[in-house]
Amino acid sequence: MSEPAALIDFHGRPITGRDVQRSMSINIFSGMLGMVWAGMTVNYSLALFMEAIGASGVAIGMMMTARLVFISMQIPSALFFERLPERLGSRRLYWAAGSASHRAVWFLIGALALWASPGSWWLPYAVIGLVGLSELLAQSGA
Repeated sequence: MSEPAALIDFHGRPITGRDVQRSMSINIFSGMLGMVWAGMTVNYSLALFMEAIGASGVAIGMMMTARLVFISMQIPSALFFERLPERLGSRRLYWAAGSASHRAVWFLIGALALWASPGSWWLPYAVIGLVGLSELLAQSGA
């Protein structure tokens, strides 16, 4: 029986145990940050924010539904990125741009809430649109 081949990275260098430990630590830390982000922006806190800006129950339900609808973006984006030609660059760049812009949209939501007058009828619907855009970008990168 032959000895198993050594693991190599995408540059052709061997992967050591230290490399595996480092990548696991980075992955755990980024997962922790993701859970903190999700805890701050998902479900109750977002529903309370919508209530604070004067959204109706229907608008709050629409916003929560918009988040769930865009989960389906993972399928077409996976197909798109699978066919992405190598000449267009690394998939990592597209993922980073999508992830950064997904988070940047939340600054727009906060700025809009600070800028608009508290009883504006259109504010909850603008937030729904921005939350939808953020989810679209997030799920495209997922």
